[in-house]
Amino acid sequence: MVFKTLWNYVKVYRAQTRALERIRAERSALEKTQREIAAMTEKNAENERALASFAKWSAGAMRENASSMEEIERVTTEMTDRLGAVSEQHVRDAYEAEARAAEAMNASRAAAVFANLDEVKGKS
Repeated sequence: MVFKTLWNYVKVYRAQTRALERIRAERSALEKTQREIAAMTEKNAENERALASFAKWSAGAMRENASSMEEIERVTTEMTDRLGAVSEQHVRDAYEAEARAAEAMNASRAAAVFANLDEVKGKS
């Protein structure tokens, strides 16, 4: 009887250890994804700055040509701003979706672990 009780404790401990290892692996993957998103966000910001710099240079060169170039500058600036906003929103949405997916996965795995623990306790 004592052996059986101890063996059940060992099974529960092993199940918890496996679950903890899975959760740690998922957390590591999520942290890696977050670092990748941060790197993409920084790269996006660099690209936006380069695009803005190019747009300013281009607009300055075009002002010398004709009065219609003012309209081109306005549209270019508007497109740059819109592109920046869309890119930033895309990164935020991707990060939030990744975070929600990771939270849901962690919650479902935790529920599975507790269900597994209940099964182990129920079998003993």
